[in-house]
Amino acid sequence: MILARITLSRGLRDPAKAARPRALTPPYIMKISIIGTGYVGLTSGTCFAEVGHEVTCVDNNPEKVKTLLAGQIPIYEPGLEELVKQNVAAGRLKFTTSTEEGVRDG
Repeated sequence: MILARITLSRGLRDPAKAARPRALTPPYIMKISIIGTGYVGLTSGTCFAEVGHEVTCVDNNPEKVKTLLAGQIPIYEPGLEELVKQNVAAGRLKFTTSTEEGVRDG
């Protein structure tokens, strides 16, 4: 199950403009929390981070989080490991076992 809480990191000056498709610029970058780092959660979180959002992935398995923080992924998805490494290095993707931290940061 994925629970994503999405908030804008900075307020919109004109909310009506938010519906228009456009490139991500700082007012439109979201902070996203994803609960679970299985196939769906990890892939979704990485893709959100890849397009510029700030993502915190939460998992209740400390070994899985430790593996992810070490730059390895516990699932097989072609190209995902490199994307995870790039987005962790860029500071857009974080992993934690703390739901509280995930909700606070996301």
